[in-house]
Amino acid sequence: AYPSEPIIAATFNTDLAYNMGEAVGQEAMSAGVNSWYAPAMNIHRSPFSGRNFEYYSEDPLLSGIMGAYVVSGCSDQGLITTIKHFALNDEELYDNDRSRVSIWCNEQAMREIYLKPFEIAVKQARMTINYTSDEDGTVSTRTMRGATGIMNCMNYFGFTWGGANYALNTELLRDEWGFRGMVISDMVMNAGSNSVDSALRSGTDTWMAWGDSFTSLIEDTESATAVSVIRRAVKDMCYAVVNSRSMNNIAPGTTISYTMSPWKIGLWISNISVGVLTVVMVIYMVRRTKDAKAHPENYKAPKEKKQKKA
Repeated sequence: AYPSEPIIAATFNTDLAYNMGEAVGQEAMSAGVNSWYAPAMNIHRSPFSGRNFEYYSEDPLLSGIMGAYVVSGCSDQGLITTIKHFALNDEELYDNDRSRVSIWCNEQAMREIYLKPFEIAVKQARMTINYTSDEDGTVSTRTMRGATGIMNCMNYFGFTWGGANYALNTELLRDEWGFRGMVISDMVMNAGSNSVDSALRSGTDTWMAWGDSFTSLIEDTESATAVSVIRRAVKDMCYAVVNSRSMNNIAPGTTISYTMSPWKIGLWISNISVGVLTVVMVIYMVRRTKDAKAHPENYKAPKEKKQKKA
C-alpha cells in the first residue's frame, strides 16, 4: 500500500510524487486497467474532515504541485487519471451523502483556495507519449498536458449541482484553463434530481451512477442541442483514450477489430470436446447398466463363465 496523500505532500518531494504516479501507472498496466479515480485535490478545511486521507493539504499550492507530479507520473505510463472531486467537495455529512451539501463561497476564495489545486494540475501536469505518426510506421514523440480526465463533485454550488454547473465544467475548466479530455460525474445517488441531460449540457461527458447505464438515463437524444452535446461527450472521451496506452503504436487509417485469441479458441474446442465425450460416456454407462441388469450373464468374469460351462 502507498502512504496516504497527506504523507506524500508532507515530504515536499516532487520526485517522490512523480515516482508514486509512475508506480501506480505500472501496476495498472500489469492489471489491465486504463484509468484511475485519483488523485484527489480537495482542501483540508478542517483537521476532522471525513476524507482528508485522500486530499494532499490545507494549502492549495502544495496540493496542486504534488498532484500535478503524481498525474505526470501516471500519464507517462499511459494511465488516464481522473482528478477529483471538482470542486469545493471539502466536507462530508455524517452518512457520507455529499449530494445533499450546498456550498456558498465567493469567487475570490474559490479561485485562490479551492480551485487552485485543480488549475495547477490541469495546466502543469505533462506526459510524453509515443505514437505512430504515419502509415509507414514512423514512431514520433510528443509532450502534452498530462491531465486528460476530471471527476466532478456531488455537492451543490448554491442550488446548482456541481456536475451540472456550466460555469464550472465548461467556462472555467475548458474555456479558461484549456482542459481537453473527459469529465465523469461522481457516484450519483439521487439521479432523479441530478439530470443526465443537464450534466451533458454543462460539460460533463459520462455518468457514474447506481445501477443504471449512462445512456439509458438520457431523456433527450434527438434535439439539436442533445445531438451536439452527445457528440462532444464522445469526442472528449475518445481524446482521453487515444492519448493513453490503449492506442499505443496504432497507425492512422488502421481498422481495429476484436477477435477471440487463438488460445481461447483452442480452450473452447477442448471444453466442447470434453463435454461431448462426457455426455457420450454418461449415455454409454447408463445403457450398460440397464443392459447388465437385463442380461447379467453377459457381464460375468471369464473364469466364472468357464466354471459354469465345465
